[in-house]
Amino acid sequence: MRALIFLCFLASAYGFFEVPDGIQRKFDKHKVFMTCFGDEAMGEYWKLMDATIDKCSKEFAQKKAEEFQNQAQTTEITESEQVQGVNDKGQNYINKLTAKAEIMGCLFRELNYTDENNQPIPETLLTMVENTNLSSSFKADFRELVQLCDDLAAFLPFERAKHPLVQRFGRATTFMYCIEKKEIMACMRQEFIKYAHWQGLDGNDEKIFELIMMYGDGKEETQYF
Repeated sequence: MRALIFLCFLASAYGFFEVPDGIQRKFDKHKVFMTCFGDEAMGEYWKLMDATIDKCSKEFAQKKAEEFQNQAQTTEITESEQVQGVNDKGQNYINKLTAKAEIMGCLFRELNYTDENNQPIPETLLTMVENTNLSSSFKADFRELVQLCDDLAAFLPFERAKHPLVQRFGRATTFMYCIEKKEIMACMRQEFIKYAHWQGLDGNDEKIFELIMMYGDGKEETQYF
């Protein structure tokens, strides 16, 4: 009986301490970047991101407050319209989505990732990486992935999108999302190059690719480790 109670306790404890998949993925992504770029560099980058997001959020809130004040002065809103506005969940969702998109667009412009027309500026990211102490092979990989992501974002016809937010920010968000995903792979490749060196596989791109594919398939044990 005691053994059964103990097993039940372990099962409940495991469920309690289990990390949600979304949090786990974010943690893994951050660990990859910290390993690739260094704790200090990533810490400074996150501070810059937080400060910029805070600045953009305040500017957006101020802009919406001014718009609301101007609308209140020029338009008479009836009581029924007010009730309808409060209860319109669909409109509230659109407002939240618009706010996120506007703040994101402001963030990209402030960091010079995009221009005033919300078009990507690949040179900003290239310069950032070129000025680091990262390996020449990573810099070469990064140049290739930036070109790939820029071509992808330019190829998709966002100007034909029905929603104005997609028209405005579609190319920028696609470019940055692509960069993040490909950057993770580039960082992982650098780590596997180190592992390959320890295994005496320097310059053997085929074996390095096998390492990456085995890791991506979730296989914890391979013939190389």
